[in-house]
Amino acid sequence: MTEGLDGVQVTLVDSVEKANEFMSWLSQRRPHDAIAIDTETGERPGMPREHALSPWHGDLRLVQVGDGMHGWSIPWAE
Repeated sequence: MTEGLDGVQVTLVDSVEKANEFMSWLSQRRPHDAIAIDTETGERPGMPREHALSPWHGDLRLVQVGDGMHGWSIPWAE
C-alpha cells in the first residue's frame, strides 16, 4: 500500500542557484545510498513514434530525482 506524500518536498530546478542546491543535495549521504531517477521523454520530429519513449532516441523533457523525502524536477531544454 502506498502512503501519502505528506512531508515530501519537491523543488523545481529553474535557476543556477537551485542547480547548485541540487548538486549539494545529490552529494549528501542517505540511508542505503539510495535515490530514484525518472526521465520523461517525447517524440522527436522526423523520428518514428515508438522512439518517443526512449531516453536514447526520444527528446528528453524532464528528469526527476528523489530520495523519498525530497524530490527535484529538472526541466530539460535544448
